[in-house]
Amino acid sequence: NAVVDLQLADRCADIPAAAVVRNGRSPTLSLPPKQRSMPPSSQQLSSSLPLTVVDPIESDSIRPSCSPTEVDILMGRGKPFQEHSGNQYMKAVIADMFDEYDKAPRWAKLDIAGNLVHKMQERKSRFLKKCKETGCWIEVTFVEARDKAAHGFRKKREMDLLRARRDGRLPPATKKRTRRASSKSSKRAAVTSLNGSL
Repeated sequence: NAVVDLQLADRCADIPAAAVVRNGRSPTLSLPPKQRSMPPSSQQLSSSLPLTVVDPIESDSIRPSCSPTEVDILMGRGKPFQEHSGNQYMKAVIADMFDEYDKAPRWAKLDIAGNLVHKMQERKSRFLKKCKETGCWIEVTFVEARDKAAHGFRKKREMDLLRARRDGRLPPATKKRTRRASSKSSKRAAVTSLNGSL
């Protein structure tokens, strides 16, 4: 049995829970578990290490908040944007509201475009554009959405005019230079006829 050295224990009185045990010739000091040297915890390590900011696009490239839905309107040019279901739906609504927009005075056209934006928002549609820095889709302001709607009305007017000229319902568009030249020639003809009559 181990013999407790009381004299050595008195010397180590500042360690109340210590037990001095004679192990053969050399006595050893056995410390309680709480006073043993423990490795630093993960919390202590994390507080001493510098913080590393991880790009959310690299850590999670497909995030639900960045993914457009079928009812959203995407801002951009090209077929991928035009063929999106939300853009196609807005195009159909523009066709229904076009007569009202086309007959309205210029100052009222923006109000009609704003009404179109409100109709899309009632359908839970968002006007989204892609952020160049992060690659995420973000919702634009009301003014940007209204400009997008107004552009849709103007685009429909252009397409209707092109279709009418192609079908022969309207004469082909003439260049400004041609119209100026024709107006000058008509003026010259009018002056010539006027001089001949005198």
